[in-house]
Amino acid sequence: MRMMHLALLCAALPAVVSPAAALTLKNLDPEDRKVLISENDKKTEKILKPAEVVEGVCAAACEIEAADGYVYEFDGNEFVVIEEGLLFIGEPDAAKP
Repeated sequence: MRMMHLALLCAALPAVVSPAAALTLKNLDPEDRKVLISENDKKTEKILKPAEVVEGVCAAACEIEAADGYVYEFDGNEFVVIEEGLLFIGEPDAAKP
């Protein structure tokens, strides 16, 4: 019986350890960009340096407000790039230097 519990625990471990999908944000602009991230009731201000990539920005649905005041809604599993101060859904290849 003890071996069965151990086998079940080992089988479930990858599901617990594997990272959940989360929003990734990259600044493609040559200057710092400030965004305000709202997830549930939590608001976080983040300043991204040029070419900076931030993973795990939102674990679930969230809103990101760009410097121009426009608010973008995301599901929490996108790859988002900042270009000319605007947010766009991008390709993960854009994260590579």
